[in-house]
Amino acid sequence: MPKKENNQKPTPPKHILESIQGQKQLMPVSTIIDPILRKPVVLKVCGIGKSKLHELISSNKFPKPVVLGPPGSRAVGWKTSQVAGWINSRPQVQEVGA
Repeated sequence: MPKKENNQKPTPPKHILESIQGQKQLMPVSTIIDPILRKPVVLKVCGIGKSKLHELISSNKFPKPVVLGPPGSRAVGWKTSQVAGWINSRPQVQEVGA
């Protein structure tokens, strides 16, 4: 018997659909969900080290992390959109004479 292909995209949970139904256009799930990046990933995608990350956070030049556990928890992460915003705000390096 041939397999049925499931070409349906996953739908967001009901409470998300209900909260955005009043909008003129239905937003894709990717714009609703903002994944959290943990420190090793942030360091890698930003190309900086731990000390530099903490220096930037202290001087309000990098977004503050989100606490992932109960208050006082050491588990933190950063919203993907905030990290991407920081990366996009960095000056672009232009190649001189190739």
